[in-house]
Amino acid sequence: MEHNIIDNQISEKDTINNQPNHKCNNECCCKKQSVIELSDMYINESIAIIIQKECGYEFLIYLNQYSKLIDLYRYVEQFYNHCNENKLIYVDYQRIELISRSEERLKDFIYKNRIRPSISPIEYKPTYKFYLSFI
Repeated sequence: MEHNIIDNQISEKDTINNQPNHKCNNECCCKKQSVIELSDMYINESIAIIIQKECGYEFLIYLNQYSKLIDLYRYVEQFYNHCNENKLIYVDYQRIELISRSEERLKDFIYKNRIRPSISPIEYKPTYKFYLSFI
């Protein structure tokens, strides 16, 4: 079975007697989607987060709506894998309210702590800002 990874499609060559090799009545797996459509779908269903370092440098990440706080840390640690210091993420600019490395869902943490979206450069998407320190 030959897949076109870019477009998430099964090749037209993948047929027997002009019938698809897979039987599926679900529109979700048979619908042809472009990379742009897949990207838009991922972004729309994800949580947009800006991480700001102490120097003011910021970067934007998208985490799945089911991500946990530990996933936030894992992403930041991968982004800064060249830095050996401990990475701590805070809710506030003063870096007082530490975000713990836990299995709590990010979405629940935001709701429970009443974290409001920052002014977003992405007009249609709420974006949350967290603050990073190296120790």
